[in-house]
Amino acid sequence: MMKVSTFTSLYCKVQQFLNSYAKAFNKQNKRKGALFLDFTRRIEIKDESYFSKLINYIHQNPVHHQFCKLPEDWDYSSYNSIISINKKSKLERNAVFDWFGGIEEFIAFHKKEKFSNFDFPNL
Repeated sequence: MMKVSTFTSLYCKVQQFLNSYAKAFNKQNKRKGALFLDFTRRIEIKDESYFSKLINYIHQNPVHHQFCKLPEDWDYSSYNSIISINKKSKLERNAVFDWFGGIEEFIAFHKKEKFSNFDFPNL
């Protein structure tokens, strides 16, 4: 099972990426200042329950907004990349399957846990 320190590491990598992108964009466009100040609303993932809910929220969001009927119907989701074990991907499928207890459990989780009004703390 993944540890909370893994979440912190991922958070730092995303933060580094966004900072690097902002610097490059500003240099290219001869501008200064933040690009993502109020728009990303980044929240640190501090517990395992929140992490699972967040994954569900991401995969159920297109269904909630009626772009598709099921998470697997949305072409732009990581859901299909995760469950398509024969397809090449940079996603760490084994880490995801370890988190949920296997591919069957991952799929069952998404069938059982439908979209709800997700409570984002501190917003």
